[in-house]
Amino acid sequence: MVSGAEGACPAPFDMHLHGDWFSDPRACSASFAAAGGGALGCTVEPAGYEGLAAELADEGRVPDGEAAREGGGPGLVPALGLHPWCLGEGSDAGRRVERFCELAGGCRLVGEVGLDRGRAHRQAFDAQVAAFRRACDAVAPGSVLSIHSVGAAGEVLDILGESGRLADCACVFHWFSGTSDELARARGAGCLFSVGPLMLRSRRGREYARQVPVGRLLLETDLPEHPGTAWDAGAGLSALDGALATVAALKGVEPEALADAVRRASRGLLSR
Repeated sequence: MVSGAEGACPAPFDMHLHGDWFSDPRACSASFAAAGGGALGCTVEPAGYEGLAAELADEGRVPDGEAAREGGGPGLVPALGLHPWCLGEGSDAGRRVERFCELAGGCRLVGEVGLDRGRAHRQAFDAQVAAFRRACDAVAPGSVLSIHSVGAAGEVLDILGESGRLADCACVFHWFSGTSDELARARGAGCLFSVGPLMLRSRRGREYARQVPVGRLLLETDLPEHPGTAWDAGAGLSALDGALATVAALKGVEPEALADAVRRASRGLLSR
């Protein structure tokens, strides 16, 4: 989906990358905007969101997706995050939750939020659940949520349903790795799914991508892997191209048709 590349589709959209982990988020934003595309700049915690939003505002980028509504490339749009990995024991976790709740009502784009029952984070799972409940209660109706769920898709869906967010928000599962029954439940609830190279490495991930309806499928890179990483336009946009080609082949559709559907869905979410 690299704009201007021979045989590729224009207007790239990356609906899950870590905007606060780039050392130069304005360069990332400029790459997407120049190509007529955009990216959901997920953050790990509220401080990262506030820093990213301030840096992009200084650049003149509009952080609420106004450019998408006007038909241009929105570039990198920041999302308010409360990643489950930052919710271990301690006062810092409590302050992060409080600040998230203070900001959430004014943020239409939210991510990364969710639950992680993986071995490294299992001991803090109860704290994660409590924080995710509060986060969902604080989020404004009509928001977009980019959701992390490792070993906990069922609990995530329960909380989204109990809080009303399944009904009044766009709930996007990032790199879905739950069971096939949980996938069916999420699909039935109207959730969207962002798919990228990491998910597509596994047989199960490819099968899940094949099953997701075209109108509810988004692309992602989940880049970068580490904080303080410089934006690499070639690697990022090529990763989106590769994911697009793989998913199109899995579904037996033309890449151009899939790219058009992904663009329309992504632009609609970023313009909320």
